[in-house]
Parts: sequence; C-alpha cells; structure tokens
Amino acid sequence: MPKKKSNKSKKRQNFVVKKDVTLKDEDQTYGRVTKVHGLWVDVHCYDKYITRLCRIRGRVKRRRPQISDLVLVSLRSFEESKSSKRKADIILKYSTMEEAQLKKMGEIDSKDDDPITNEKEEESAFVFEDI
Repeated sequence: MPKKKSNKSKKRQNFVVKKDVTLKDEDQTYGRVTKVHGLWVDVHCYDKYITRLCRIRGRVKRRRPQISDLVLVSLRSFEESKSSKRKADIILKYSTMEEAQLKKMGEIDSKDDDPITNEKEEESAFVFEDI
C-alpha cells in the first residue's frame, strides 16, 4: 500500500497582521538601547536627550531588547528627586515595522535614529590638514 503524502510540500502563505502602534503617554518617552547589563539597560531617551538606567519589565523580558532597539520607557516620577541616577522602566520593545510607522506619524524624528552611530560620525568628521 503506497504511503500517503503529507501537506508539508505546499507553500505556506506569510500573513502580516497589522496591529495598532502603542504611542507614548504622560510620564513616558521613546529611547534607544545603548548598553545591556542583564535585566538593566542603558537607554538614550529622546525627551531630554539624556541616558537613563532602565529595568526590563514583565512581558518585555521574553523579547529582550538588543543594542540600538527602539523602546518605550516609563519614567519614575517618585525617584526624580531622590537620586542623581535617573532610573526608568522599559515597558515595550518596538519592531522595525512599528518603528517605521512611528516615523511616518512624526512621533520620532529621523535625526534621532541611532545615538551610537551619531557619536561615531562626529568623531570621524575630524579632518587632518596637510603638513
């Protein structure tokens, strides 16, 4: 008796599900990951262009942010006056498609793309004069 062929040979269609992009609220800002220290991450925030030490919270632990990923940061208003180090929490990690949507909507400037590469470009802009 011949073996029955499975349906594995059929091509699967990739469905792209569009979901609503989460925008920032009060006491939240967007930022780029600059360093990863386990559950703590250094994030360059776009509200005041400062670096904050952020903790990865809840469901974001499953999708750990890597360097230069765009994240949504919740600011800690109760710790602003207590310590000199600014701390915050990472609530959400954006995918590349969601990041493109945020740029289209005007939530993120294109100049804010990557603080790591922006620093390197400034350093390499130095021109040596001929002697």
